[in-house]
Amino acid sequence: MCETCPGIELKLRTGDHADGVECVLAGQDDSAIISTLEILPDKLAFLSLRTTSLRLIGPKTPSALSQQIDQIIIESIEPNWAGIPMVLAERGLGREQLLTCFKEMGTKPNIYAQVAGHGAIVSMVSLGFGVSVVPELVIEHSPKQDAVRVLPWLTNLQPFTLSL
Repeated sequence: MCETCPGIELKLRTGDHADGVECVLAGQDDSAIISTLEILPDKLAFLSLRTTSLRLIGPKTPSALSQQIDQIIIESIEPNWAGIPMVLAERGLGREQLLTCFKEMGTKPNIYAQVAGHGAIVSMVSLGFGVSVVPELVIEHSPKQDAVRVLPWLTNLQPFTLSL
């Protein structure tokens, strides 16, 4: 407990940012840091904190996947997305943007795993389980940032605005 703020209890909950609005509306949390939604609930006030770009990441560590990515880069060809495993967020704006992008390209991604939270996505990508899209801010603050690399595809995704 903080001596200058007696009676105040802080609880930090990590995981899926997509749960933030629901937890505040349900009274479980007093505030949440979220990716700003296009339609904001009138019951809540929002304060924009920062904008962060979405980046496609892949593993740096030697693996069959990193060799496949290297070959695609060397040959300067567009990836066959059906042949590249993807790790996606279970829900949220990044997932929606990525799936919309694939739909517009007329292709279906090879979804290998779905997890809650961008931190878990970075960890799974670093282990070579697939590629994924995560906010650049998450990469910058991840303990696994040296084990992933930003890939040169899907650079037209809209950035996230993080809000309190």
